[in-house]
Amino acid sequence: MKSKAAHLLLKTIVLVFIYSNVCICQEEWTWRHPLPTGNHLHKAIWTGSQYVIVGGAGTILTSSDGKIWDLKKHFTQRDLLGITYTGTYYVSVGDSGTVLTSKDAETWKLQNTETNIRINSIVNSNNYFIAAGNSGIVLSTNNPIVWSIQYPITGCELNSLVSTGDKILAVGTWGKILLSRNNGQSWEIENSGTQKFLTSVTWNGSQFTAVGFNGTVLNSKDGVTWENSTNPIDFYISDITYIGQKYFALTARDTLLISNDGVSWQPQSMGLNMPLSSILWNGNKMLCTGYIGAIALSEDTGKTWNLMSKHLTGWLTDIACSDNMVVAVGANGTIMTSEDGSTWKLRNTGLTNNLYNILWTGSKFVAQIGDEPKALISDDGIAWSINQTNLENLKLNRLINVTTASDKILAVGEYGSIKGSKDGITWSTRFANVVEAELFDIAWSGNLFVAVGDRGITVTSTDGLVWDTQTVSDCELSSVVWTGKEFITQCGASFLSSADGKIWNNYFLGPDFENIRKIRYYENGLLAIGKYGFVATSEDGITWKKQSSNASVILGGIIQHKSQYILIGEGGAILTAPVRPVGIKNKKSANSRIPAGINALIKGSILTYSISRPVFLEIKIIDLKGRTIAAPLKKSVQAGEYAIDFNKHGISSGCYLVSIMSDGIQLRKRIVLSKHQGI
Repeated sequence: MKSKAAHLLLKTIVLVFIYSNVCICQEEWTWRHPLPTGNHLHKAIWTGSQYVIVGGAGTILTSSDGKIWDLKKHFTQRDLLGITYTGTYYVSVGDSGTVLTSKDAETWKLQNTETNIRINSIVNSNNYFIAAGNSGIVLSTNNPIVWSIQYPITGCELNSLVSTGDKILAVGTWGKILLSRNNGQSWEIENSGTQKFLTSVTWNGSQFTAVGFNGTVLNSKDGVTWENSTNPIDFYISDITYIGQKYFALTARDTLLISNDGVSWQPQSMGLNMPLSSILWNGNKMLCTGYIGAIALSEDTGKTWNLMSKHLTGWLTDIACSDNMVVAVGANGTIMTSEDGSTWKLRNTGLTNNLYNILWTGSKFVAQIGDEPKALISDDGIAWSINQTNLENLKLNRLINVTTASDKILAVGEYGSIKGSKDGITWSTRFANVVEAELFDIAWSGNLFVAVGDRGITVTSTDGLVWDTQTVSDCELSSVVWTGKEFITQCGASFLSSADGKIWNNYFLGPDFENIRKIRYYENGLLAIGKYGFVATSEDGITWKKQSSNASVILGGIIQHKSQYILIGEGGAILTAPVRPVGIKNKKSANSRIPAGINALIKGSILTYSISRPVFLEIKIIDLKGRTIAAPLKKSVQAGEYAIDFNKHGISSGCYLVSIMSDGIQLRKRIVLSKHQGI
């Protein structure tokens, strides 16, 4: 093993605009599992004729019977956390100050609240809307288009609201309770007698009851004086409702708490094994919603429950495909298969071990069983055999097909391990113990292997036998790809690229990119996915476009199968999107057309550009930490030819990004400025 000191050398790069003949159309992502959605469902209401549920990534569901659900168009990608209905307006609130309004629950309009603070709950009191959220914010209005804002208490989250008709009560973190006697125009801070996190509150006509963390239950006749009640559990209570002379409180452990008076409670198992967070009564049925799209219905006042959402499995970790079959694997021995990416079947292997990886070798599927010395092998993805391997207590994170003198499969995993195999059963050690750093991914250019891992470690080899190591950053490198001309990996909010695995270019993209968990490259460009449903695409690894995935869960696996992309992740999430041609040929010259009819060319320190029509154009120089160093142009420009000499703007020599923004499209390209050589 050879060890080399870390270093990032940045090369001179010509400004090049590249377009591909196909694109990744994330605007058409479709949920395939769970159904109707895998997003977290936060709140439900009953209008008298239909249920309406709101949830993660702008999810809105409707149903007349609680059994058959219709997933509506997403009017926002922000999480929706609360909803109310007046008979005229539906109003939903959520993350980043979101307020959506509708008159029919079909078409929704995003309203301007002039805040980006998370709004957790909303009630309607005497045709007056009151909403509350983080940082103690309270919004109120008699017209859901225009809102007034106040902060009656700061430093806490307000999580739930209830109206009695003449009073409004809000509960939140640190046991905070607020009471209003004038439709939310002014508030009194009451003493709850607890510091526990309060999650929900209800009113039975004569008594308030609030619930929260560690089994907390509080009761009050007037909202001012509060008393603790006892219950047989000490864990999280997420929601409470009052139904026909009884209280029902929903816990995080598949259990209902039932009480006649809000003081003495009895637990009752729901038998669903699903994480639920909200409960609703419509006069005949009880409805619960929760995480990963869970919807449960009871028609006998909570005695028996049936799951209305379709859930076949839990977390999915990796995905592979042959010409005729797609196979996804995950937690507790899960194997799911599909011939078309749309309809999925759960395959029973009898295993309970986690499956972290899967590979199609060209003739068979291979998946390692947890960290045990066993592998699953299948010719078709349907019938599986368990095979003993020579791996001992080692988890492998990524398997790839290779063609070397020694191996057909290479794998990376724990303890800096790199293993080689011809069949996925018998493995040989090719590399081990990079200061015990875990390796997460590996890519192959056809001539060079690059593996990446914990603490910024990269490991390279030309033959898969002799490996060199270096540290290229101080953060975890979770994914690496070969694009046909360079390797690309991600470090926090920055991307690194290298043609040879030794000299790496570093460029900052922004804090949103810290959510990335995986990057993959296909003939039409790069696709990055990650936390909170993050999806972004790029043709060159520098200029990225965030996409609307319609998902709020963690996404961790990607595959292209025939004419579609398939994403997998948290809660068994499976989403698909088509790959569509856009009819533009590849252009790799330094004088290619970009959107808005602009042609640009760099020569020396001078950017020359021509414009075919009037546009608003912004050109900036940005350093690798994302700071704007110079903004030589920001104005409307008429058609014509223009030039900018960057050396006349007092910019020091070094590596930068040139940002060109027009018609809402931003392109960023790496450049090096030199006082003697220009760009």
